Amino acid sequence: MSFISKRHIIIVAIVGFLLAALPAEASYGHKDWSRYADVDAGNKSTGGFRRLILSPPVLGRSAPDLSDLRLVTRFGHEVPYILLPSRPNGVHPAILTARVTSISSHPENNTVFTVDTGRDKHSHGSITLNTGITSFFRPATVEGSDDALTWKLLKKNSFIFSLPEKRELAWKTVEYPPSNCRYLRISIANGQDKPLGIDGITVNKALYLDTPLSGIPIKHFKIVEVPEDHLTKVKLDLGYSHIPLAGLSMHITDPSFIREVMVLGSQDTKRWRRFSGAVIFRSSLSGIIQQKTRLQLPAGTTYRYLMLVIRNDKEKPLHIKRVTAYGPQVSLVFRADAGRQYRLFFGKQDTKAPVYDIQHLQACFPNTGLPAACLGQIKTRDFAASPLRGSKKNLLPATISMLVIFVLLLFRLRRSTKRQPK
Repeated sequence: MSFISKRHIIIVAIVGFLLAALPAEASYGHKDWSRYADVDAGNKSTGGFRRLILSPPVLGRSAPDLSDLRLVTRFGHEVPYILLPSRPNGVHPAILTARVTSISSHPENNTVFTVDTGRDKHSHGSITLNTGITSFFRPATVEGSDDALTWKLLKKNSFIFSLPEKRELAWKTVEYPPSNCRYLRISIANGQDKPLGIDGITVNKALYLDTPLSGIPIKHFKIVEVPEDHLTKVKLDLGYSHIPLAGLSMHITDPSFIREVMVLGSQDTKRWRRFSGAVIFRSSLSGIIQQKTRLQLPAGTTYRYLMLVIRNDKEKPLHIKRVTAYGPQVSLVFRADAGRQYRLFFGKQDTKAPVYDIQHLQACFPNTGLPAACLGQIKTRDFAASPLRGSKKNLLPATISMLVIFVLLLFRLRRSTKRQPK
């Protein structure tokens, strides 16, 4: 064997060990994405559609509109997917156009009026009454119908009220299970009091009718009392800026209370914006406990920091045990092939969203019922380090082996050269 051919052997050995030492992720491509995680598609012997629930760390570290999500095979081929539900762009209105068709007082001292929500049959989940009376406490019942002839009970004895001399402490909304019936009939029990004058109504959309909701972990929770202003401030840090929020649930141990709550949001704790508010309460009338401790947030809310400002006035501060955040569950639906490995890449800003033919079938896929895929541990790339330095743990054993083989081959080459006849 000649000296040149032996030198070729050495070069081939060095190149082979360098290739073997490269990290496994290199075969997946997408090197400009900062984070990735392996995806377990479940049953490896059969293919079919899978539903991958995106966790808060994925939602929070991705682009705000999730345009940077890329699902790829081991050979770097992108896999088409559908997002359920599609991400809302901005805060959407929650009011449904409706009109009062009739209003009357019945002998049973009830005020009854009918509302037409229109022919489009949008989903709705509550109705708000506008009245000029500032002091009342009345039970209200809501029924629904598609033809204004046959009625179905939606909510019974849901109390509406307005406290005297404190007009801001009022709850004039009746919530009921989401429905798409065209007509609503509301009955208000007046008892011995004067009937309420209804100045107008607002029908509120059911924002998350077909979307499952899931809990969102709160990274930091702090309660600050401001006695000089009779305020309680509850500060929440969700840890990420782009997680879609649907609402908050306050766990309060006080048996009876009525408070006004303002909801503020911020991305940096320096600039705060008030974007929502409501009245929370817990009371009992005729042995029936009525309470509202959940706050629904406008669709499209994605603040990282939230602050609940509770007005106590002359009352003692509430005993707030904890606050729970929840939001619409975002899923990635894709078709998995039997035995194939997948990886999800994210974390690349200013990236255009991919367009796949499968996205036209979005309405055909339910949010539930599909076999679940699982997301593995999220890993971060270090762009500050060179590719070899960033994977030095993987390269060290191969480098040592390469040097040993290089020395042995060189030693053998020198011995073979000396033995050749001159």
